[in-house]
Amino acid sequence: MRSRGWQQVERIGEEAGSVWKHASQNGEGFEILLPYDRTYGDYLPRLADLLGTLEVAEERSKPAIVNDLLASTVDVIRIQLQSAAYLDGTVPIEDGVRFFAHARDLLLAAACAAVQPNPVYQPRKPTQATDYMNGVRLAQTERGSYVLTMHSSVPPRLEANGQNSLFREMEEPFERKVTLTLARALAAVRTATEGAAVSGTLQPFTDAVAHGVSANLCDALAGLGMHEATETLVIQVSWAPVRAVPANMPSLVRLNSDTVPVLREVARVFRENAPRDDFELRGVVVGLRREEGATMGHVTIAAIVDGNLRKVLVNLESNAYQHAIEAHRREQPITCSGELVREGRSYLLRNPRNLFVEPEVSP
Repeated sequence: MRSRGWQQVERIGEEAGSVWKHASQNGEGFEILLPYDRTYGDYLPRLADLLGTLEVAEERSKPAIVNDLLASTVDVIRIQLQSAAYLDGTVPIEDGVRFFAHARDLLLAAACAAVQPNPVYQPRKPTQATDYMNGVRLAQTERGSYVLTMHSSVPPRLEANGQNSLFREMEEPFERKVTLTLARALAAVRTATEGAAVSGTLQPFTDAVAHGVSANLCDALAGLGMHEATETLVIQVSWAPVRAVPANMPSLVRLNSDTVPVLREVARVFRENAPRDDFELRGVVVGLRREEGATMGHVTIAAIVDGNLRKVLVNLESNAYQHAIEAHRREQPITCSGELVREGRSYLLRNPRNLFVEPEVSP
């Protein structure tokens, strides 16, 4: 009630109820009695009267009002596939399975960005993000082409007197930070897509990383919009009334199917250039180089990276370098872990560790 402009004007007893008033845009006044005690005999009739008044005051149906009441403590994320092929509210089962999976990936990407914006998130996601996903609920699908609905619970805002509004966003609960990040990231994707088309560069998407855009988010959006029948992808966030959002916060984004190739390319480039933590490199030593008198040696390992044979440079200390020499001499595979980064057309494994020379295989 409070979030929609109603004001409490009277309290009835300690727990009986309260009286609320509201003035509409045309100046017409409305008054309702909000009952608290379910044991009263007129509790249900009072609720019916309340819904009837809200129906007139808000000029919308009682079922729509009830749906909002039931979702008053959740941010509702609706993902809609708009297509003439989905007008009956159904999708092919295989498309539906992928639809749900990509919707999950979309929200998980936003949760990761709410922890820390990055161009790529590796398989090991932040614990705070995975814990959040465990609390997200799937609601009933809705008609209107095909609409998937997710509920993200949001604690109500309880403000102390004199609270400084400048710190409100810093104090937002993580659940709300995720949906805010999702909304901003989606708006940034739309803007970056337009910017990339004009400039012909990746820079608009690189700039959008700070707003929550990542390879994971782009992959999820491309997956949602990849179905041949899909013409437009519509994503809307309905904010929980118990916690207000800034007036300029985007809440609805439309993406046409022709953005799918752009999003796929952005995701590919982001992944290609982003450092990969805890990357396990396995291959054969094809190059050895050490300056005279130096303790560290430079080793080139031929290994499979992203399905292709690549040469990866690894800088090893003296003892590890000796193991690499031995592996090269015996033509034995070598494995080690580290941070894989791309530098131009070459790859480098930083901070190598856990080096292991695989034993020879007996003929």
